[in-house]
Amino acid sequence: MRAAITAATALTAAGLLAIAPRAIGAYPTADTICDRFGSAHQGSDVVMNDRWNPTATGQQCVGATSTPPTPGGQVSKSDVLNWMSKLQHRSDNRVVSGFFGGYSGSTFNLDQTNQLKNQSGPYPGLLACDYANWVNSANTQVDSSCNDTLKDWWHNGGLVSVGIHMPSPTGGNFGTKLGNFGDLTNSGTAVGRAYQDSLTKIGDGLSDLKNAGVVVLWRPFHEMNGDWFWWGNQDADTYKNVWNYTYNYLVNTRGLDNLIWVYAPDCSRNGNLTDYYPGGDKVDVVGLDCYTDNPSGGDGNVVKNLDAQYNQMLGLGKPFAFTEAGPRDQTGGSFDWKKWIDAIQQRYPKTTYFLAWNDKWSPPQNQNSTGLMNHPWVINRGEIDLRGGATPPTPPPGSGGH
Repeated sequence: MRAAITAATALTAAGLLAIAPRAIGAYPTADTICDRFGSAHQGSDVVMNDRWNPTATGQQCVGATSTPPTPGGQVSKSDVLNWMSKLQHRSDNRVVSGFFGGYSGSTFNLDQTNQLKNQSGPYPGLLACDYANWVNSANTQVDSSCNDTLKDWWHNGGLVSVGIHMPSPTGGNFGTKLGNFGDLTNSGTAVGRAYQDSLTKIGDGLSDLKNAGVVVLWRPFHEMNGDWFWWGNQDADTYKNVWNYTYNYLVNTRGLDNLIWVYAPDCSRNGNLTDYYPGGDKVDVVGLDCYTDNPSGGDGNVVKNLDAQYNQMLGLGKPFAFTEAGPRDQTGGSFDWKKWIDAIQQRYPKTTYFLAWNDKWSPPQNQNSTGLMNHPWVINRGEIDLRGGATPPTPPPGSGGH
């Protein structure tokens, strides 16, 4: 977005491991999972305040699978990536549908995800959470309380994505550019110590998912080529150093081998998509955060040549995704979401997944969510077959639900 805020060990036979997926409803559900949060927002190339629109809601409870699957082998990061790399060779069922659930601890819930299911039939294949706990315009907290819902999603056959609107190490507004960006890697500075504190909390949340057997599409420092976040429009080499520092801490120090690292610039900046790319050894998936009313090529104004951007990202040699997607101006009821999957089929056929944003940008609050979710190219929850028939494993004790 022009700054769209973004941002297995245990699987039931309903999804991630089965060649012939079994419907989730085939398993008894006796318990409920409750998300005690609200719902929120966001979009591209708009004033930041317009994208912060939380509304308080009460508990939202959804069914949780209470009967565990049969024990079996584990699913690894490599399994997910191998599966993703083969999707482009399928005749159909080749693009995973995704949906943003909100900001952990403040707006995350499944209200709109359930609304999407009620409209179209299936659940999306991928559910995303942002570890940023929005308290006001200053993003100062890391919150991973959405983890229980993500674990349940994974154990019920879905993929999981985590991003974070990084807390500013100055404690200030997330849109105020950090002038001394290189200090993030210097523990001798106040900025470096604050960043390490955030990294520790992020590592704790991602470790909790690892311990539950969840492979995570992890998307840090997104839309770095824009100028709306404190980490955006920085010196490219310094940005790469910060990415590498973050990678080394989470992977080498914390041992998080369950993370699929996602590099995601914004499509509204067109020409500098790969300037910040830290290298193929520290990136697993590349994508574009893209909000446009014309997914077939772009609008010629803000998103000037989406075909060329897609090809540029493919040149990095990684699986490609639309890591955030939605309309730009035709929001709140007027946008036909089938345009996105039609554009993917006709112009961006190597796309592995798309992540639709929520609120007024979302499929359930616009038109033709049924045409999007039931397109023959789309893979929804219950249709993901990572291990080609391997028996799904038993969830770790206490890994699912609240």
